[in-house]
Amino acid sequence: MFGHRNGYIPLDPDSDIVHEEEDRQREAHMPICDCSNCQPEEAEALWLAQASLTNDNFDSALKMGEDELFELINSLPDPPAPPVKDMRNIPMLCGTDDPIVECPTLSRLVSLWDQAFTEFWHSQFTHPCHLGPDNHFGRDLGWDLAKNVDLFLQPEDLGVVLASESIPGQFTCLFNAFLQWKEHPNAASTVVKAAERRKAAARPPSKPIQSVEGARIAQTRAEANKIATKEAKLVEKQREAQAKAAEKVAAAEQKAQAKLDADLRRLALKETAQNERARKRELAKQERAEVRAAKKEAAAAHKKQPNTAPAGKIGGVTVPRRPLSQRAKRGAVELPYSSPNKKTDNRRGQHGYFLWTTVQSRHMYQYSDLFHSSPGNSPL
Repeated sequence: MFGHRNGYIPLDPDSDIVHEEEDRQREAHMPICDCSNCQPEEAEALWLAQASLTNDNFDSALKMGEDELFELINSLPDPPAPPVKDMRNIPMLCGTDDPIVECPTLSRLVSLWDQAFTEFWHSQFTHPCHLGPDNHFGRDLGWDLAKNVDLFLQPEDLGVVLASESIPGQFTCLFNAFLQWKEHPNAASTVVKAAERRKAAARPPSKPIQSVEGARIAQTRAEANKIATKEAKLVEKQREAQAKAAEKVAAAEQKAQAKLDADLRRLALKETAQNERARKRELAKQERAEVRAAKKEAAAAHKKQPNTAPAGKIGGVTVPRRPLSQRAKRGAVELPYSSPNKKTDNRRGQHGYFLWTTVQSRHMYQYSDLFHSSPGNSPL
């Protein structure tokens, strides 16, 4: 941008030298610099749009912005499908410390292969030989085959690991033993695990070619996305915490309101009970007042009537009348009393009469010798 003055191009766009140069260019009415240092995003988009550049649009592409360059890339026709390649499966070898060595299902398969090939070798070589079955197919090759059990669909697939037959008919012999092993209940899950191991070991697809500046921009964007994702998670956690706090507050308020309602209902019931008791007391008071008034009226009417009954006589002795006491005047009623027990009779009085009085809503029998009238003249 201004290397002719400073001798270098600063890589930091926030440098003071860069700002001074930008101010100088604006004062000189120079066009805005469009180098890769000043506009790294546009430079990266131009790098990626190389496949869409032609002699006709080259000059206009240099003036395009980032969005226009990406539109130019998207306007390209879809590329033709690549030619079909013979993608041969790459065999995986089994080491001495491989975890599959501890698998009993695969160990059974290796033993079955070893036994089947030994029988096949003895059927082919009936005479003494310097080489035995282990020299043609040992257990190490058996474990290599066991590592790739997900590839064997036909006898020729064994060539992925063994490359070729050491004895004609070897692939058929081993494949028949493999089919016999697949009848085991755990064989299917073992084949699936082998396919998963192969998929995990496969290399991911290569990334698109980028420039150094483009890789830096992609890294910056990835870090920005990572920070944004982290902030979004923090915001979500804060929202969840606020929601939980709001739920707790609402539950506490609901509990307090329920308690207040229960207290109000209890107070209302208590007030209702008090009012009912007061009403009953008032009714009882009125009833007592009515009873007293009725008794007073009866007593007044009784006083107006002359007493013509002869004086009572007990033992041939005439007893003069005595005035009623104050308690006897409040509704006295003469009751006849007779007891065969003379001692009790004498203890309770000479006449043997009770006086029934009502005092403060209580009924009691009170002995009295105030009446001298005969039982026949009793009000009862």
